[in-house]
Amino acid sequence: MRVGLVYDADYPWDIRVWKVVTALADHGHDVHLICRNLTRRPAEESTPDLTIHRLRLLPGAGLNGIGTFPAFVNPVWIRRIAEVVRAVGIEALIVRDLPLALAGVAVGRRHRVPVVLDMAENYPAMLRDVTQFERFRVQNVLVRSPLLATMVERLAARLVDHIVVVIEEARDRLVGAGIPANRISIVRNTPKVDLTQFPAEWGAAESDGTRLTLAFVGGLEPMRGLEAALEMLARAVRLVPELRFKIIGDGRWRGDLEAQARALGLTAHVEFAGRREYQRALFEVQQADIGLIPHRVTAHTSSTIPNKLFEYMLLGKPVLATDMPPVRRVINEVDCGLVYRSLDEGVEALARLRDVALRRRLGENGRRAVLDRYRWDHDGAELVRAVGRVAALRRRAVSVSDVSL
Repeated sequence: MRVGLVYDADYPWDIRVWKVVTALADHGHDVHLICRNLTRRPAEESTPDLTIHRLRLLPGAGLNGIGTFPAFVNPVWIRRIAEVVRAVGIEALIVRDLPLALAGVAVGRRHRVPVVLDMAENYPAMLRDVTQFERFRVQNVLVRSPLLATMVERLAARLVDHIVVVIEEARDRLVGAGIPANRISIVRNTPKVDLTQFPAEWGAAESDGTRLTLAFVGGLEPMRGLEAALEMLARAVRLVPELRFKIIGDGRWRGDLEAQARALGLTAHVEFAGRREYQRALFEVQQADIGLIPHRVTAHTSSTIPNKLFEYMLLGKPVLATDMPPVRRVINEVDCGLVYRSLDEGVEALARLRDVALRRRLGENGRRAVLDRYRWDHDGAELVRAVGRVAALRRRAVSVSDVSL
């Protein structure tokens, strides 16, 4: 089957897109990715797993940036998606998240191609978090309206043929909004387990026994809760002086966080490692003792699940996380970590995690759960089945329609 995948940013790279592509390719499907092109790469590019069709460049970087912005019904996107659908003979479209869902629907209806929305997060709630926690930016007011996103989500959820979500809480949210459960599949942000087979030239991923190191992987945005994590660390080092915090990632807020760490007297305890290639980031987490998920608890984080939860589990690291319902549920179900609701509870948890035996037990529980069920070959197969079902239903509907004509 020829499958089109619409992604609203530049590619490479995105972990979810990459896993979707490999799942489809591994099951023998011909994958075509339609994506943005701010980095001015070739419009067409082939790799072993997929063919990339980037938006055609508009004159000048400014016009190209504005003209190709993934607005909900941007005609530039609709035209390029339709062009690829016609040229390749796409049989099913997957749209990565809400911004281009209606563009995908417009093309799908015109060309009788089913559309699957891969709803990686509660997009309207994410925009509310941006409005609440980030510094004011004019573009957020103009093109990132939570109210408009809510209206688009309600419409798109009813117009697409199927919806993929990343966790049960996201499915329940949609069912509560009137979307039938049989139109929703759960495809979690689980990892590919073979990625922990690190290259031999990297050496052994061993932790420093004289330190207790927390690791965080991800973007450095206010919603990640790293400001509070630094406050927690500043309190905890009085009880656990061997604590270290390794932050793997980058973002606009890195300077603010570095300044905060200096002001709290944490320079010797915090390392800002910067962005890493994906597998290298996993290798560096392997050298730590605890995986930290300090995200703010909001409507957004209460209906999604971070990749890093399952990555920490795969690496055998006990997880320390804020009280986000989906994360708490998995941690409690598997008994692979500790959850804290306040900074004081977080400090107490860090003190408990000095116990090597406790860390080993929690880490082993998490790794076993990933190897048993929370792994991408299971979730990727569910995605492939969902797309196959939707495509088969559309083929039958088209055949009946043609016969009736």
